[in-house]
Amino acid sequence: MDAKASFLKLRLDEVRRLKSEGRLDEAARLLEETWESAPGHPHLVLSFAGLYLRKKEPEKAVELLKAHREKLFGDRIYHNLLAQALRGVGSPKEALEEVRLVQGTDPDQASLTAQILFDLSEYEEAYALLKRALSIHSEHRGLLRLLARSAEKMGRPDEALDLIERLLRIEPTDKFAYKEKIRLKMAGLGAQGADELDRLLKLKRGRENIHLLSLKAKKLYDEKAYEDAARVFAEVLDRAPQNRYNRCMLGYSLRKSGKPREAVAHLSISFLENPRDRFVRASLEKSCKEIGDLPRLADLARQALAAHPDLRFLWGWVKMGEKENE
Repeated sequence: MDAKASFLKLRLDEVRRLKSEGRLDEAARLLEETWESAPGHPHLVLSFAGLYLRKKEPEKAVELLKAHREKLFGDRIYHNLLAQALRGVGSPKEALEEVRLVQGTDPDQASLTAQILFDLSEYEEAYALLKRALSIHSEHRGLLRLLARSAEKMGRPDEALDLIERLLRIEPTDKFAYKEKIRLKMAGLGAQGADELDRLLKLKRGRENIHLLSLKAKKLYDEKAYEDAARVFAEVLDRAPQNRYNRCMLGYSLRKSGKPREAVAHLSISFLENPRDRFVRASLEKSCKEIGDLPRLADLARQALAAHPDLRFLWGWVKMGEKENE
C-alpha cells in the first residue's frame, strides 16, 4: 500500500469511528479535509453520502452520488446508498431501479428492497422477496419483521401474528415483537379491541402502559373516533412528551376532530423536528389554511430553512405567507 492509500485508509477509519460515536460534524470536517487531497475518490464519495444520510440530508447524498455515477456504477454500496437517498427525497420508483441493479438475497439488500416496495404499495412482491431471503437466513429478525408487515398489508393478519410469535421464540426480549403481538391481537378482536385494551391497561404499568395507551388511541383514530383519539393521545404525550409519533398523531386527531388551531400547535413542533416529513407538512398546511394563518406557515418555513437551506420546496410556504400579507 503506497503512502497516499495508507493515509486515506487511516482517515476513513477515523471517520468511521467518529460516525459510530455520533460525532457527525467532526466526521464531516475530517472528510472535507481529506477530500482536498483526494477529490472525488470513490471511497470518499461513499463515505460522504453515508454521512449525509445519517444527518438526514438525502438531497445532498443524491446530488453527490449522481455526480459520480460513472465511476461508481455497478458498485453495490453505491447503488444501495443512492436508493436510500432517493427514498429519502420521496422518489421510490427511482430507488427501486437502483436496488434492482444489484439484486441479492442477503438480509440488508432484501430489507432495503422490501421497504422501497412498501413505499410503492407492492406488498406481494415484497412478500415473495422476503420469503426467498428467509429461506436462506431463517432466523433473521429484521426479515421476519418485514415479512410480518407485508403479510398484514396483504390481508393475512393470522400469518403476520404467527411470524411475530416466531420472532419472539428467537428473541423473547424483543420489545418490538412484543408490541406488535399485542397490536395484532387487538386488531383481531375487532369491536372488542378497545375493551380488551382497557383491561390490559389496568394490569400494566410504566412504559408498557404508555404503549398500550398509544395502541388504544390509534385504534380509536382508525375507527374515526377522532375526538376520543385526541384525548388519549394527549394523555400519552403528557406521560412521554418526547415521543414524536404520539405528538404527530395528536395533531392529526385534533385536526380531524375540528380543532385545527390546537392541531397547529403540535404539528408545528413535529414539523420543526423533521421538516422532511411529508405527512406532517400536509396536515400542517391544511390546518393553517383552515384557520387562515398562512403567515404562520411562512414563519415555520423560514425557521426550517435556516437549519436546512437545501429544502428549497419550503419557499412555497414563504411565498404563500407573503402573498397573504400583501
